[in-house]
Amino acid sequence: MKILIPVTGFGASGGMRVLSRLADEFIKNGHSVDFLAPYDRSIPYFPTNAKINTIHVDWNFPRYLRYLKFFSEILFLSFWINKHQEKYDLVLSNAWITAYVVIFANAKKRLKKFYYIQAYEPDFCNEQKNPILRVILRFLAKKTYGFGFYPIVNSEIYKNYREIVAHDVVEPGIDGDVFFPAAEDFGKDSIKIGCIGRREIWKGTKTILDAIAIASKALNISIDVEVAFNLPDGVDENEKIKLKTPHGDKKLADFYRGVDIFVATGHIQSGAFHYPCMEAMACGKIVITNYSPGNEDNAIFLNEIDKKVISSKIVEEIKKPKFNKIELIKNSEKIREKYAWNNVARKMMTIFEENLNKK
Repeated sequence: MKILIPVTGFGASGGMRVLSRLADEFIKNGHSVDFLAPYDRSIPYFPTNAKINTIHVDWNFPRYLRYLKFFSEILFLSFWINKHQEKYDLVLSNAWITAYVVIFANAKKRLKKFYYIQAYEPDFCNEQKNPILRVILRFLAKKTYGFGFYPIVNSEIYKNYREIVAHDVVEPGIDGDVFFPAAEDFGKDSIKIGCIGRREIWKGTKTILDAIAIASKALNISIDVEVAFNLPDGVDENEKIKLKTPHGDKKLADFYRGVDIFVATGHIQSGAFHYPCMEAMACGKIVITNYSPGNEDNAIFLNEIDKKVISSKIVEEIKKPKFNKIELIKNSEKIREKYAWNNVARKMMTIFEENLNKK
């Protein structure tokens, strides 16, 4: 099978890791996978064995016309697909913008079109400060769910979510040889809590840090906090809050293993699949979350998110005489087996093959 995956540029997001790893698994099983990207954003943060085709937009746009440059890139990507469509059996859109790339390509019916939906993206358009542009972007993102591509979602909650209607779910995978529990026993002499830091308010980092502060005060103890990548606005590094930059999967796994409790909560799309939640669980950590693959059996699962709710759960865990290492190890084993990349890729390939065989 020959697969084309257009992207508007490679980055460090979890969604891009999924695409790189799926591509490599497909290639291992004898399939051909090509990416298509703008030349100046064509170096993958997550390495892949797939071929990378590029388009060039050489015009020098002034900054205030950056959206015109971006739209030109979308058209060039579309033209490339239209010209080379006979080489491929299917094209996989992976974000609302690449869905427009595919629709503008006006490809023939024989080129099967799939849409891997990894989040309800109209919500992300709320980050746009310009209110008019925000409304336009939300409208455009919503429209893509009606394009008629075959949808595959990465979480059960998206099967019937607002404008999304899908039947098939393919969750992200994980490398069990990288994300695994630490060998040493879990100690409670000092408590260290970790989270992934993001500046966006809806990501919830500020809420998590406020919750930890409340828990520290309630217990009258000092809690060390490690935040990966970014601190939210208004928060600075200090004696108790340390900013870490664990770039690459191995360093990221070490980050998870270095904390006692990991908090993976956010303010939108509760129940969606959350990469840090899965990774921390695979590393044998206690995880406080409102996201999948966490649930009431394998994590401290929250149905309500605010700093008081999170802090109460932190207090409960710290008050326990010891962490249940055996149970955490069992959770880790289940996660690493269920979401092994070869299993995830096989699941998606089966969906591809079933649909390609339909007349």
